[in-house]
Amino acid sequence: MLPMLVSTEGRPFMRALLVDSDGRCRSKLDQWIRPLGFDPATQAEDLETALKVLEKRDFDLVITALDLPGGSGMDVLQASRSKQIKTLVMSGHFETQIVTSILRVKGNEILEKPIEKSACQRAVKQLFGEDKTPRPDAEKSALLAPDESYQPMKPVALPAGPNEVVGRCEALQALMESLFKVAETDAEVLILGESGTGKELIARAVHVSSHRAHRPFVAVNAAAVPETLLESELFGHTRGAFTGAQSKRKGLIAAAEGGTLFLDEIGEMPMGQQAKLLRVLQEKRFTPVGSDQDIEADIRIVAATNANLLELVAEKKFRVDLYYRLNVFPLHLPPLRERGEDILLLADHFVGLANAKHRRSVTGIDDELRALLMDYHWPGNVRQLENAIDRLVIETMEGMMTLAHLPVDLRAQFHEPPQPDKKVEDEDSIDRLVRVLAKALRGETRVSSPLEEALPDPHRYVLQAPLPPDGVEMKSLLQGLENRLIDQALERCGDNRNQAAQLLGLKRTTLVEKLRKR
Repeated sequence: MLPMLVSTEGRPFMRALLVDSDGRCRSKLDQWIRPLGFDPATQAEDLETALKVLEKRDFDLVITALDLPGGSGMDVLQASRSKQIKTLVMSGHFETQIVTSILRVKGNEILEKPIEKSACQRAVKQLFGEDKTPRPDAEKSALLAPDESYQPMKPVALPAGPNEVVGRCEALQALMESLFKVAETDAEVLILGESGTGKELIARAVHVSSHRAHRPFVAVNAAAVPETLLESELFGHTRGAFTGAQSKRKGLIAAAEGGTLFLDEIGEMPMGQQAKLLRVLQEKRFTPVGSDQDIEADIRIVAATNANLLELVAEKKFRVDLYYRLNVFPLHLPPLRERGEDILLLADHFVGLANAKHRRSVTGIDDELRALLMDYHWPGNVRQLENAIDRLVIETMEGMMTLAHLPVDLRAQFHEPPQPDKKVEDEDSIDRLVRVLAKALRGETRVSSPLEEALPDPHRYVLQAPLPPDGVEMKSLLQGLENRLIDQALERCGDNRNQAAQLLGLKRTTLVEKLRKR
């Protein structure tokens, strides 16, 4: 056995791995950390080499660039994290989700490029407990966008970038707090919100903030893929599985291995595919089309919809078991019209992106146009705002964007009165309504909730409710109510069918038959 190397201070020399495509940067880092008790460092210039070295050798410290040939420094971070190696990640610019993902774990730090000797040595000392001075938040903020502050546990003021979440309203802050809590886990996430609110952006934020950030993020729109192709798209297929299957093909679930599969418009997924997706969620296994071999799936599923899934469940268009399996941790995205000053933050953000995309030099938005943007109701939400600003930047070309640059069709659009919102009961409201109806059917008149108080006589509400002008789907309405009451009874009784039947005033055989027909 080789004798243990000892520094001049009587401590064992430590081993470091330096990963950067710039050889001069690696050499400087090596020189700077040696006085801190390190042996000459092992060096790697790309991701593949770094991962091979990490697999074969143990280190006390890894310093890696975020951008590497062949991949990301987040892959190096994940490998070193699995071996509990202290890690510094270097970059000239960090996205806020990346900063949070790195600093969330004790034993990680960030370094801004170009790196200074003092900052490097201080960061290393902090990691090994020799420098008790906290790193100033102002220094971490410098890695983000101008006028933004670093907030370790609530990073909602994010820098400008095409994949960044921008906004400071209370609803978005609450959403981001919840997002960062669930991102640390592998729990399924269901993102709810109107069309155009940015559900895929939130799904990416969940992925980037998780331990799966170094693995693929694969998105698929269930409404955009024909029903006949959706199964092979998701699960893949073998050669000859169907007409036209000339070769074996890996599906999107396999492509997302180790990472996140984002299923947009999940409410549009056909019932047959819902059952197979449920199996993936429950067993973490799937079978390609035309194969009899199961494949394990190490993925996290994030789903999104602008539909009311409970209504689809009542209409037998969405599986109730899949709904509850996906709805482990719902995130509700507010519509743009409810986000106040975020409208202007987003508008400024999109001006910067459009300038870069179209090679324009627009310097800002004047007060009159800003007032118009604030007054508009934005039925298409963030997507509509982005498209409008994109067009305005093209029209303006340079200087200040004003009302004079507003095309006639956009001007007319901005002066359209808002359409009344379609009244859709949320899950809690439906629960309360069911209680009202149940009380009325039992002949009770006492009320106890806001919804019930709005209906002074629940019995009369049920028996004398006026028929809407367009009529109702009586069968689906009553079937939905019946299914909801049965589900609540089973839940309350711990799936004991005898007790649930008594609670519903039914024979057990009647309840079993109703469940069989669902």
